[in-house]
Amino acid sequence: MMEGVPGSGKSTLAEMLVEWVATAGGEVDHLSEEAIFNRPEFSAVGQAFKTKRFPTPDLMLFAYDRLFAKARDRAASVVADWNAVGMIEDLPCAQPDRASTTTDNPLAVADSDVLRQHALDVRRAWGGQAVLLRLAIPVEEATRRAAQQRGSEWISRQLARAGRSADGAEAIRAIAEWHAAYGQRRRVEVQSHADAGWAISSIDAGTEPAVVLKRAVAATYPDA
Repeated sequence: MMEGVPGSGKSTLAEMLVEWVATAGGEVDHLSEEAIFNRPEFSAVGQAFKTKRFPTPDLMLFAYDRLFAKARDRAASVVADWNAVGMIEDLPCAQPDRASTTTDNPLAVADSDVLRQHALDVRRAWGGQAVLLRLAIPVEEATRRAAQQRGSEWISRQLARAGRSADGAEAIRAIAEWHAAYGQRRRVEVQSHADAGWAISSIDAGTEPAVVLKRAVAATYPDA
C-alpha cells in the first residue's frame, strides 16, 4: 500500500509494480483507488460511502478478508495505490466524537488507537509481508504534476475543497498550501501503520520513474 500527496506518483508506481510482477512471472492483484468500489468484495463499503451511512472498520475488514483470501488462493501479491488508514481516518468511526467527518479539515486529529488497530487488523487479515511505501516529494512539485496530469477540472475541485479562489501559478500555490496543511495527518497515517507492524519504506518520488520502481521493488520484493 502507499502514502503520498496527490501527484506524488502512487498510481504510476502501482502500475509499474504490477507490470514488474507480471513480467517476472508472478500473480498480482492491482487495487486501484479509482476502481476499488467496483470490486465485488468492496461493493458494500462503496454503498455505505454513497449513502453517507459510512462504513465501519468491521465492514471494511470483511471486505479485506474476502479480497485477500482470493489473492492467497492464487498466490498473488496485492498492490494498492492507497492505504488502509487513509480510507478510514476521515470517517466518524475514527473521530474522538464518533460523529463527525473530516475530509476537508487538514487540522482534524483522528483517534490514533482506532487507526493503529485498523492497520493491525488489515495486516493480520493479509497474513504476509505488509509494506507501506511512503512517496516523499515537495508538495508544490507534486501539485504541479497533478495539475498537469489531471487538468483544470481537478484544479477547480481542489480550490473549492480548500475554500480558495485563484488562477494560474497562484492556484497551484494555494492547492499546495492546503495539501501541506495535511502533513501531520499524513505522518499519523504512516506512524499508525508502523505501530501495527507494517514495514515502512520512504522513497524519493522526485527521481526518475525507473529509480522509484527499483527502490519500491527492493522494499517489497527484497529477494528478487
